[in-house]
Amino acid sequence: MFIINTSFLKGKIQAEIINQSIGNDIEYYQYAFYLYKNGSREKVEWYSNKNIIQFDISGNKEDYYVTGFIRSSLKDSPIIISSYTSNSKKTNYDIYRWNKPIYKISKLSLNSDLTFEDGIYQYSSGNVKIDLLFSGMSSFKAHKGILVCFSGAVTKREKKSAPFFSGLNISEKLDVPIISISDPSLELSNELNLAWYTGNSNIKNLPIVIAEILDKVSNILNTRLIIFGGSGGGYATLAVISQMENEVFGAVWNSQTSISKYNQHAVINYIKESFPEHDIRSDDLYSTLEEIGIMHDLTPLYEKNKKNNYKILFLQNTGDKFHLENHTKPFMKSIGFTENNEKVYTSKNEKICFWINYWGDGHITPGMDKIFKTLNSAIEEKSPLEIALAL
Repeated sequence: MFIINTSFLKGKIQAEIINQSIGNDIEYYQYAFYLYKNGSREKVEWYSNKNIIQFDISGNKEDYYVTGFIRSSLKDSPIIISSYTSNSKKTNYDIYRWNKPIYKISKLSLNSDLTFEDGIYQYSSGNVKIDLLFSGMSSFKAHKGILVCFSGAVTKREKKSAPFFSGLNISEKLDVPIISISDPSLELSNELNLAWYTGNSNIKNLPIVIAEILDKVSNILNTRLIIFGGSGGGYATLAVISQMENEVFGAVWNSQTSISKYNQHAVINYIKESFPEHDIRSDDLYSTLEEIGIMHDLTPLYEKNKKNNYKILFLQNTGDKFHLENHTKPFMKSIGFTENNEKVYTSKNEKICFWINYWGDGHITPGMDKIFKTLNSAIEEKSPLEIALAL
């Protein structure tokens, strides 16, 4: 199976044909490329052994696509594949900029016969499409588990194209594979930089669907998952974990726990871009989100959650007073907690541990050293309380 990936460089368009199947020693291939500009063939690169090519382009308003031809030594007719139509300006969505193999999966194909390699797995079901980037699978060891990362707000979103994958450098540092998940709602508009993985008009139960996917991946690979994220990515982590059935460890920092209690402008923007058919009651965002029917408040989920499959470490910066007062403290109060010391608190069911400390003014991460230490300890199967007491 062949795919063709295209990406825009400065003044150029690059096309690469990737062979996703295991090669045959007898068979060899040659490649040719056509560049199309606004529907007309503009340039030609004739057959050679090169599977990657760059064409010079001009202007940023023209639509370009590349058609590739694969000639086999064992077949008479060439294989023909085309990239999608786009232009050199930033678009809402451009999966090809990642230059990764793309694999299509569905609910039916997620079974024990599936193998996972490095690349982007596109999960599709009806109008729903979710991009999951698998990276570092060559170093997979079942006893160490797999990391899963959810992204927070995307900076300078108007200049960037979805999908967005985070946490890859952490995976490399810890030498553990990662599944980085892009929020499909961010594909809807380049004006939207945060959607909490809670869904849009096409899918209102997104955390449930993601949880089902991750449970199946965990079953197929016979391993446990360590899920993490900060801020809005922390919210997604907590939301998805609440819906999972398999054993899972979660690590979050400065996480939102109720979307309506976050920045009003960001919440209104999310509703406007993701649910344009709904009226927005700016004076009562909680009721608006409730009427839409998405998972917008984690408090009742964890108040009622009787599962024993999860362990969570919640890191909170006392210098981030907004999140401490509006999200962390109300969440802690709702589920009940006991104090271990002035920095460490444990939920009454002992499944969630809170490490509350100062690491700077504002909404900032606890530092990569603390994140690495937390995740590495989780890989070593230490409990949230053990990790918190050692931070």
